[in-house]
Amino acid sequence: MLWAGLDNNQPLYAAEKKKSIDEFDVASKAVDALTITLAGRSDQAQATALRQRFDEWKTLHPQIVGLADAGRVYLEGE
Repeated sequence: MLWAGLDNNQPLYAAEKKKSIDEFDVASKAVDALTITLAGRSDQAQATALRQRFDEWKTLHPQIVGLADAGRVYLEGE
């Protein structure tokens, strides 16, 4: 998504933006489905940590998209 934005390829950018949202939803549902099957305390702790990372990403993703939409994505050193 970011590369398409940097290249100013709007059709590809829009497609990749949607894809990133869709992929997050798929991965999030997979974590939920996996968590249900886990019985061990250690496994549950790992699943909880993973869920927390997904929740952090869900908070950050719109901010990243907003910056990209505004054309404020730069490579380091630019």
